[in-house]
Formats: sequence, C-alpha cells, structure tokens
Amino acid sequence: IGFGGQVNFEDALTFCRDNGIKKVLAWACSDYTEALVDRDEDSDRVTRLQDEAIALATELGMQPLLERMLAKREFLKA
Repeated sequence: IGFGGQVNFEDALTFCRDNGIKKVLAWACSDYTEALVDRDEDSDRVTRLQDEAIALATELGMQPLLERMLAKREFLKA
C-alpha cells in the first residue's frame, strides 16, 4: 500500500470486495466519498461509491451508515 490516500482507499476497497468483508467495505466506500468530495474530485466516482455504500448498508441493516449516506447525498444535491 502506498502513501497516497487514494491508493490506500483503492487497496482497501479491493481487499474488502475480494474477501467479502461487506461491513468494512460499506464504511470504506463512505469514507472514500468524503475524501473525494473534500478534494473536489470525480463526481461520477462519488456517486458510484455512495450507491455501493447505500446498497450495502441497506442489505446489512446498517441504519446509521444508511442515514449518513442519504444525508450526504442530499447535501451534495443542494
């Protein structure tokens, strides 16, 4: 894993997906969207990661994360 934040997030996402670690994957997607938004990067990537986090949070009953992601999505639309 490199020192760049994006590399670390990408590695974490790949690891979680490859190993079926869905709860950690959901949180990693959420955290990565925050980093991308803070750097004002790739809105399509942000949307895809938000969608993935929302789907996982819904599937796994992770209500706090689901509420957090939906609130962020509404904030970004405003």
